[in-house]
Amino acid sequence: MDALSSLLAERGDAWQLVVARNFAATKYRYAFPAPRGRCAPAETIRTTGETARVTLYRLHGDPGAQTLGWAAADFSPADAPAAMRSRLDRMAAAADAQRNAPFPFTPPGLAYPELVLSDRDLASGQDAVIRGFVEAAREAAAEEGVSLSLAELTLHAERATLRASNGIAASEASTLADIELDFVTPRGAGAVRGQAHPELSYRTFRGLDVAALARDYARRAQDAARARPMPCLERADVVLTDEALSQFFAPAGSIFATNPYLSHAGAQALFQRESYLALGLGICRKRAADGRFIVDEEILGNTFTLISDATVPMATGSSVFSRTDGVPGQRTVVIDNGTFVHPIGDTMFFEYLRAQGGIPAHLRPTGPRGTIIINPHGRLHDAQDLLATNGKPVLVVYQWASFAPENNSGNMSVQVRYGMVIEPDGTRYPVINGIVSGNYFEMAKRMFASRERAAAGAYDGPSHVRFENLSVASA
Repeated sequence: MDALSSLLAERGDAWQLVVARNFAATKYRYAFPAPRGRCAPAETIRTTGETARVTLYRLHGDPGAQTLGWAAADFSPADAPAAMRSRLDRMAAAADAQRNAPFPFTPPGLAYPELVLSDRDLASGQDAVIRGFVEAAREAAAEEGVSLSLAELTLHAERATLRASNGIAASEASTLADIELDFVTPRGAGAVRGQAHPELSYRTFRGLDVAALARDYARRAQDAARARPMPCLERADVVLTDEALSQFFAPAGSIFATNPYLSHAGAQALFQRESYLALGLGICRKRAADGRFIVDEEILGNTFTLISDATVPMATGSSVFSRTDGVPGQRTVVIDNGTFVHPIGDTMFFEYLRAQGGIPAHLRPTGPRGTIIINPHGRLHDAQDLLATNGKPVLVVYQWASFAPENNSGNMSVQVRYGMVIEPDGTRYPVINGIVSGNYFEMAKRMFASRERAAAGAYDGPSHVRFENLSVASA
């Protein structure tokens, strides 16, 4: 990318952000038509590449009345210098057509975290590491009488470099394994075939108990074979366990995927006056007579502190710097003991919000979301105590089918992929499907957390959380 760097240096525009990426990805697909067949990938696809994302900023107008515009585009080393120059000219023209309020850019001299996000075995794409993972998962499932019928693992290894015309610079090396596994029970006479289909991500396999992981999902497949459709419980208490909690608090998809608490804590939502939250006030809400959400001070369960931490070593949610404006990855307390204390987001909306008088001067841009850490306050509970029926059925959710709450309103109406119903007499049976509905800001009032903790995906917090009085219906 030397030619691109030279062209950017020639321009003299106000600011350029360049994130150069060298990346490699290898996809392994294992299919097992026979329980004890040879453990070798049916398909292996390898790709490599290099790209640079350039954001060009331009100030226009007289001093004191200036406006700012910007445009972004991707460049490849295969691009000819003339083509690069032409694209930069088009970007400049697009930036000149915008009339946005100027804002200060990420300054040089900030401390970037020294993070280890790369595993040497995964970075080198060692086939033996993948084969060992698959063999261990397959053998552990077979011990439970369940087959691993399909395994798809995609290894990503990337080195990203940040540079800007004002002198900021940082780099990040990372690995990530995206994994899909399919566990199925044997076909039997008249028996329903059970299935469990986890989708997992790890930066390293070191310290991961693959056998225990496989056994857990093998048992879920067995439960699915005898699962009942979700009964219509109308109003019920719902207990979320570690994987369901990860989907609830830290949904996967990207480091920008979020939940309604973080959406409404965003500087953009606050600036655009689309947030239910206000700095210094509690996050729990109730509906007023006119239908508006207002602060609910009567908390019946545990309050919690929510931390977005992008500096946890080897965590899938961590990042050395923001890909949009170069803000260093950092640890931010967003909600403190139930009170909203710090917005999240990149520089632009932070500065626009500051200009409105919406945030105090000491609050700084936070960059992308990190690992979501939940620390509950008040009396904590043993996980088993949270499963008590107290005279009415309890639904335990292990995994959601697809978790996509409505971020603007905080409403959720989500399908359960796999769970368990505990009847008042203690009877337990696995269930599938069914719909759980509620509102994030109302649910926070009746949240009861376990003292036991768990980490799953980009979530670190209580292993069990009970929410009271949610709507539970059959699908």
